[in-house]
Amino acid sequence: MISISLKQIHDVRPSQVIDTLLQHKHLNRFFHATFSLLKTQDEADISVVNGSISLVSMLGSQFQKQIITAENYYVSYQIMGRKPVSHHSGDIYFYTDNHIPKLLTPPITEVSCNARRKAPWWTPEFVVIFFVKKYIFQALRKLAMYFKGDTE
Repeated sequence: MISISLKQIHDVRPSQVIDTLLQHKHLNRFFHATFSLLKTQDEADISVVNGSISLVSMLGSQFQKQIITAENYYVSYQIMGRKPVSHHSGDIYFYTDNHIPKLLTPPITEVSCNARRKAPWWTPEFVVIFFVKKYIFQALRKLAMYFKGDTE
């Protein structure tokens, strides 16, 4: 099993990062893929994300991403589908050390992405690590640019 961890600091509150990342139909701002919400946990309330499933189309293939848990400082997901994305799961943590009143200091959030996956038998692990790490790094970079108001 391969484990990949990347971190990045943002000058926003954790809730702003979480809310942005849970907007399924707009995730293409950060990832080279399209996302369509297939199922919410509570069909009457689209804001409920625990258990929600999105269809992801990327590089000519499709798979499903399920949000297992979404809380104030944590999101856990898994990828459901066939090769090459099978056996992939991840956790995203949103840390803040702002215990000072909000008026005195700007908010700071550390986003920590931890992904785990199995490499296909036909691909060396270092190749999978390189591409997954690059993909996550690019998404975090685009997320940072989004919060700074920059566009590509």
